[in-house]
Amino acid sequence: MEKIDLATWERKAHFDFFKQFANPHFSMSATVNVTNIYNVTKQNNESIFCSLLFVIMQTLNEIKAFRLRIIDDEVFECSVTHPNCTVLDKNNLFGFCSIDFVDDKKTFIEHAKTRIDRAKEHFSLAVEPRNNVVFFSTIPWVDFTSISHPIQIVEVDSVPRITIGKIHADTNGNKLMLVSIQVHHGLADGYHVGLFFQLLQEKLDSVY
Repeated sequence: MEKIDLATWERKAHFDFFKQFANPHFSMSATVNVTNIYNVTKQNNESIFCSLLFVIMQTLNEIKAFRLRIIDDEVFECSVTHPNCTVLDKNNLFGFCSIDFVDDKKTFIEHAKTRIDRAKEHFSLAVEPRNNVVFFSTIPWVDFTSISHPIQIVEVDSVPRITIGKIHADTNGNKLMLVSIQVHHGLADGYHVGLFFQLLQEKLDSVY
């Protein structure tokens, strides 16, 4: 990780302002069109979850704001971030699954499947003590419109949260899915979230 020089950082004023808040986080939810990636994964007999996870993590890693983390009142830029996902076991209890991100779809999906299968068999709520993660949840039963996440209040928590919802069809047969993102306002604004959704939709519309 590379330390940001706060003295010359263009977001210093915003960082100083929002770090005083008891809850400096904000979230936004938007519907994305997943028709293309849904059809491609079905044709190739691939995991739709792993494919979506890859595209979303690829998008996040291409935007600097989502690779920033606060550590001991300093800001650091991660070179790459990795998903930490919730995975259901046979009792419908969730555990955490840490997956290393690599910017190659086939390699990532193979690795993700292995990690997820292992997590289903070995339940754990332990989270690896590293800052270069993104917390990723799936609620495939609900086409929700908003969601909130538990946050540590005893220490600064600057890890982004992503949640994806149920894939459903509209009247035209398009496959739609809601995506929610929660971030620390000292590190990112609505502009960055808007950029995330714009870039994500462009990738979803591409052939994967």
